[in-house]
Amino acid sequence: MIKAQQERDAAMKKLQEVEGRLAMLDTEVASLKEKSAADAETEKARIAAQTEVDIAKMREQAQNEIARAGQQARAELRRFSAEESIRLAEGMLRQQVSSDTDSKLVKTGIDKLGGLN
Repeated sequence: MIKAQQERDAAMKKLQEVEGRLAMLDTEVASLKEKSAADAETEKARIAAQTEVDIAKMREQAQNEIARAGQQARAELRRFSAEESIRLAEGMLRQQVSSDTDSKLVKTGIDKLGGLN
């Protein structure tokens, strides 16, 4: 009987140790859950802030690209307009100047050069 009592006491002591560890484990699990939730919220806030920064950068890049494209289009339009004006003026001159007029202009130019000497 004494041995049974000792075994019972040892078993009770072991049970108390296991129950104590379980109680600490529950506390530790709850603490880990709280820490994980806090970490998740912190990470969520960090990602949201970084996303806002990235969106602002992309918006600025898009605006800059649109401005560059507009400047390039205006420059190309000015160049095209100048080339067309020259082409049209040449065409008009060719229509107005005949071979006789061309000869007269050349002769007049030569006379003026000769007249300067």
